[in-house]
Amino acid sequence: MAKKKARKNNKESKSNAVIGLIFTIAIVAVLGGVYAYWLATRTQTTTNIITTMGCLSVVLESDTAAINIANAYPISNNTGMTTTPYTFTIENECTTDLSSDITLEILSPTTLDSQYVRSSLQQTGVTTENSKILGGVGGVPTTTTTITGAKASHILLADVILVEAEAKTFDLRLWLDSAAPYEFASDKRFEAKIVIVSAPVTP
Repeated sequence: MAKKKARKNNKESKSNAVIGLIFTIAIVAVLGGVYAYWLATRTQTTTNIITTMGCLSVVLESDTAAINIANAYPISNNTGMTTTPYTFTIENECTTDLSSDITLEILSPTTLDSQYVRSSLQQTGVTTENSKILGGVGGVPTTTTTITGAKASHILLADVILVEAEAKTFDLRLWLDSAAPYEFASDKRFEAKIVIVSAPVTP
């Protein structure tokens, strides 16, 4: 008799637990529904959009042969400005305005110290004496190289703006500085290439 009564009580306890769980779920559902009913939402009527640029291209074209001076010796700046330049054109092929740095990268075969090399870069047709020593104190600023094995990269002209489809032509002149000492500048070699580094103009 006692066992039957215990089983009955156990069943009643389980039934009460189930009823209690159902009751709890019902209350949560009702409260959740009420909360959702009183929740107001608003959505932006316009859409935020970012589209990335699809074109970033600058053409570098050689208009003349590269500079090739054999048996070079120190000359004055005025004489250096009359030497035959390397003429090249850079052109923006895209619709985005670009800011370009024109750099001169010193290649690995170079044995001549750049402090003895003088350079002049200006737009074609301009021959005003504007030369600077490449290396050393007061030399042309440097930046990170892009050519594998290059020894240095000098910024000859910074922030050249090229608007859509615009082209600009430049003359590069290089010569041995008049102050270059024989004991350090004789029997040496200098090799370098023009490099154009471009980025979109910041609004």
